[in-house]
Amino acid sequence: MVSVDRECKEILLLLERSYTPDGPVQVKAVCLNTEWEEITEVAGGNGKVPRVVGPAVKEYLYEPDPAIIKARLSAVLARDSGLQFVNRSVDYLTADRKIKAFPGRTFRVVECVPYKPKSFRAFLERNAIAGASIQRRDFPLSAEELRKKYRLLESERAFLFFTRDAADHPICIYALRCFPADEAALFVPDQSAAPEC
Repeated sequence: MVSVDRECKEILLLLERSYTPDGPVQVKAVCLNTEWEEITEVAGGNGKVPRVVGPAVKEYLYEPDPAIIKARLSAVLARDSGLQFVNRSVDYLTADRKIKAFPGRTFRVVECVPYKPKSFRAFLERNAIAGASIQRRDFPLSAEELRKKYRLLESERAFLFFTRDAADHPICIYALRCFPADEAALFVPDQSAAPEC
């Protein structure tokens, strides 16, 4: 799989008629970043790498590049980077430390809460969230339904991830996106120390 600036472009296959594999077929994701002129490769065979699920969402949340997800190499990336999955079915990764040059998007977690429709509006008000980018995986409501229900505007910095935790309960992760150029601390409402990216 190949991606350019987080957009999956194509699948490349090298086929030889007379080839007899001695081992597993090699699968590779190549992630090209034109802004920072970086190339990241993640490779693995067709052997299963276990998905290590953490007990809770930690300080940082990571979303692998789409090429890595489509090539089914997130478990290889997690193993090689010392990350854990948020749950067994979704490719959201978490850790207590920031990884430099992560092939994908990096977020600083502000708060992770169980999703309960009756109390969720109070969570939004408590954190002064009027707008956020809504991401959802393995969650019953669509992003459009969530945006309409809670009247949320769009944001490039604030994100709400709707998914499930390790015990398969619905959760919402409120996080701020870390950009490579971030040097200053990010503003986090109602906290004495703002997290840095």
